[in-house]
Amino acid sequence: MIRELLGKAFHGTLVSDFYSAYATMDCKKQKCLLHLLRELTVSAEKSPAFAGNVFHRKTRRLIKEMLRLKTRWDQMSDERYTSRVCRLETRLDAPADADYDEPHARRIGKRLRKYRKELTAFLWEKNLEGTNNTAERAIRPAVVARKISGESRSANGADAFAKLGSLLRTAGQQGKSLLATIKGMLMAAWETGNPAVVPKSSNP
Repeated sequence: MIRELLGKAFHGTLVSDFYSAYATMDCKKQKCLLHLLRELTVSAEKSPAFAGNVFHRKTRRLIKEMLRLKTRWDQMSDERYTSRVCRLETRLDAPADADYDEPHARRIGKRLRKYRKELTAFLWEKNLEGTNNTAERAIRPAVVARKISGESRSANGADAFAKLGSLLRTAGQQGKSLLATIKGMLMAAWETGNPAVVPKSSNP
């Protein structure tokens, strides 16, 4: 499903949670650090031993420092910023490589080792985010509408809802008029048989 949505030749950076199916994509990746923070929080609520574990405290603090550093990119010289990133990556190696008796620390530590390079990719690319919040905010209106409506009653209805939702969000993110976009796509479908090929004269 992931390859079907993104295509086999996806050349962007995939920002995602830790669902294992994303590993099938051969592209650059960044793991959502907020998902990791939530995992630490939930695990701490379940286990007082983990909550008091040094792994929990250090990893949580380090993730927050990574996110905070990225917001200060333009406030530092390139040399200073790079130095700070390198230090954070070195600090990340400690909890990732250590052995722990506490089950949650051992499980999350293993995750840090497995996705080590995908946790800090955003620190090296200015326009790359360390969370997938943008994507989650983009689909939230469609998710809410689906729940309120009681979901689709047929496969065709679900497909139409997904396509319309994608059209609405894409037009909004590109700052285009929804009405003009739909008009252009309809004209393209009539003229070429392909609504994705919007003629320049009809492109809003």
